[in-house]
Parts: sequence; structure tokens; C-alpha cells
Amino acid sequence: MMKHLTNGIARTALIAAVATATLVNSLAQEPRYGLYIGDRDTYRVITYLQPTYDPSAGGGEDLALMLRWSCAYSQFAKGYQSDPLEQVYIYGIAVDPRSGWIWASDHLRNRIVAFKPNGNYVGDFALPAGATLPRKMTISNLFGSTYLYVSASGKLWVFGPLEDLNNASWEPFVDENNQQVSSESGVRVTEAGVLISNSGGKAALYKWSFNHRSGERGREWNVAGEDIDYIDNDTILLAVPGNPGTIKRLKLNDTTDITDFITGLPGRWQGIAVGPEETDRTRFIYIATYETFPNALIVYRYNPNDEEEPLRWFGAASPLPFKSGYAVAIGPVWNCSQCDDSCREDVNRDGVVDDADLLRILFAFGSSCGN
Repeated sequence: MMKHLTNGIARTALIAAVATATLVNSLAQEPRYGLYIGDRDTYRVITYLQPTYDPSAGGGEDLALMLRWSCAYSQFAKGYQSDPLEQVYIYGIAVDPRSGWIWASDHLRNRIVAFKPNGNYVGDFALPAGATLPRKMTISNLFGSTYLYVSASGKLWVFGPLEDLNNASWEPFVDENNQQVSSESGVRVTEAGVLISNSGGKAALYKWSFNHRSGERGREWNVAGEDIDYIDNDTILLAVPGNPGTIKRLKLNDTTDITDFITGLPGRWQGIAVGPEETDRTRFIYIATYETFPNALIVYRYNPNDEEEPLRWFGAASPLPFKSGYAVAIGPVWNCSQCDDSCREDVNRDGVVDDADLLRILFAFGSSCGN
């Protein structure tokens, strides 16, 4: 099955102001998941952010209290990068729901890499012969074992089983004619099949055939994008690049129903991830923007029970490191006590003490951080 939706307009003019707010600890609800955001053009590899949602906070009207941010850590996978001046392009992130391992595509080095839930680097795995420049990825365990689906060289590849890395191997994902499926970027796995943001110039759904590495092209939409996700059993979100960018709404049961869902997004590219259902049956849509200043994680809440305003802009997280945001994934809550406090002057934890740290303090001056 798929995961809810309607129409809305991004209030991008407020991003710069909201994004500079301090990260504060939640006073009520416990965090249910974390956000893992890929870096590009820098050495940080992965940035971690932790949202906590309390629908009753502030009487259910104060957005800043209802969605709180804590544990911003922009050196989550620091151990992977031996040379701090060497660029790392993380174009895809996926989290194994069974082991909690975080997988990422190292675009420039033509390989995928794995990290344990605590951020420790596990190892790297080269792409198969003929495949280069890995992009988006996703994980599935629908067929008993766990497999990683990776877009590389314009094709879709399958790596696994992840439970037995000593014997894991690469296989092409093929269609009903036994031809390898085209996949330029975004990919998501559902019980219905594999969603691809750009397969031959169109977004497409490949319905499962008989195993984890084959599918039949059952749906296609006359639009292509950079990233893709879903929010209910009939609604798909497609991030279409541009400056500004757009999130398109696609309908599974009517491939001609293509509408602008969120418009005016900053940055050249946008990564998108839909959070799990909250206690009040709402879902959060997280949009990471690339090459904006300040970089921000834009958040929308979708509430299927709110007939007047089902889609609501919920602001933006504190600024992400510059040129991050090409990929975003939902994952387990990380133990934030593991953060390295050896350099507390590095407020945003990007490995450098600079004017960005000073701005954090200045914009937060006089505010309260809660209990």
C-alpha cells in the first residue's frame, strides 16, 4: 500500500527568518524518528536533525511549540572522511529498518557506503561494472531479505542481501521484457512496486513481478522529477527541480491528474521525505533544499481531517550547512549524547568556528531554550 494530501503554497519569504531560530529541546513528546540529510560540495557527509511533534503544545496554534527541533549534528558520519578538504557528494540516503544502518551513495567515488546507527563508518561497496555516479536510493525487505535499490548511470540496480554482506551482490532491476529499467534519480519502494521519479523521461511505477529484482511498468505520468515519495494509497509527491522548484501531486489511479502541490521552493534541487503518521493522524513532509542561503529544511504538515487547511506550512528547521540538502531520509532516533563537545564554540557543528556560529548566537540572543 502507499502512504495523504491536498493543495498548498510555500511561504518561502519567511524561510530566512524562521530558519535562524535556535534548536530547542522538546518539553513534552519524545522524538519518534530522525532526519538524515546528505551533504554536497563539503566534507560533512551526513547532517542529522531530530523533530518532535506535540499537537497540543501552544493550544494547538503555536507552530514553533508544536514542532520542535533538537540534536542538530552536522558531523554525524565524520569518521568516513579522512581528508577534511576532500569533497563528498552524498546524493542518496536510505536507512535499513531492521538493523538501523544508514546507507549513502558516494557520487564522486562510484560507490555506496554504510554507517552503523551511532554514525560509525562500516565500509564501502563499489558499484557493478559499467555503473557510475550513484544517486538516490531506497531499501526494501518485502521479499524476506533486505535489498538496496540504487539509481546509477541512468539505470536501477539492486544490492543485497544486506543481512549477508559477505555474499551480497549487484543485480539489474529488469522489466517484463527482461530489460534493465531506466532510473535517473529518485526511487521509492512500496508494497505495490517501485516508484521512479524519472524513468525514460517520465515518473513511473513498476509493479512487482515474481521477485525483488523485476517489475512490470504498470503506471507512468507525463512528468519527471528529481525525487519521489508517497503519502497515501493514491497520492505520490514528485520533486521537480528548478529555481524555484515545485512539488507535483500525482494520482495513482488517474495518471492524467498531475497538479502543482507546493510551489516556489528555493534552491536548484529539492530532496523530499514523508514522515510516518503522527498521533493525530497527520504527516509531515520534509523538503531539503540545495544551494540556498541559508539552507533550510522546509516542513509542511498534512492533516486529512482538516477540511479548511489540510496542508499547512510549518516553517523551517534551523539552517543546514551550506550546500547540503540534496537527499533526505527518515531514520531512527539517534542518541544525541554521542555528540562530540570538544569544540563547543562550533555551535552548528560543521567542523569550523566561523561567522555562521556567531550568527546562530546573535539571532537567538535573548531567547529561552526551555527546560
